Amino acid sequence: MEDDLREEYDLKQLRVRRMGPERKNFGSTTVRLDPDVAEMFPDAEAVNEALRFLIRVEIITQTLDRTAQAIEANSEQVASLSESITWLENGMERGFDRIERNFETLQTSLNSQLELSRQQHETTQAQGRHIERLMGVVETLIAQRVA
Repeated sequence: MEDDLREEYDLKQLRVRRMGPERKNFGSTTVRLDPDVAEMFPDAEAVNEALRFLIRVEIITQTLDRTAQAIEANSEQVASLSESITWLENGMERGFDRIERNFETLQTSLNSQLELSRQQHETTQAQGRHIERLMGVVETLIAQRVA
């Protein structure tokens, strides 16, 4: 075969382009749409716009799912904390009731001891008066004997 090309043509730098699915893509991805889907879109930009919208919807859906899971976990924690608070409140109420009963018992005991102390004081005073009278009698007797 005889070469008719001039020397300035460098065939090594030429790229081969094919048609159809074997065609080499340079930096883009080709997607084949089924005919019923393709007829809904006037051009590639419309397809890309629809797909970007679906991507945003999916991202929002995933975010909402994670948020719902976090809310559910927080709700469980709040319920657990609420139960703990109720348990603590009941325990505190029982404790306050016990303190109140102990205070009433202590108050009754102190009142009884105060009454006993008052009675002992009165008895001691009465004994003191008796002793003073007896001393007076003893002094009188001693004075009579000495005289």
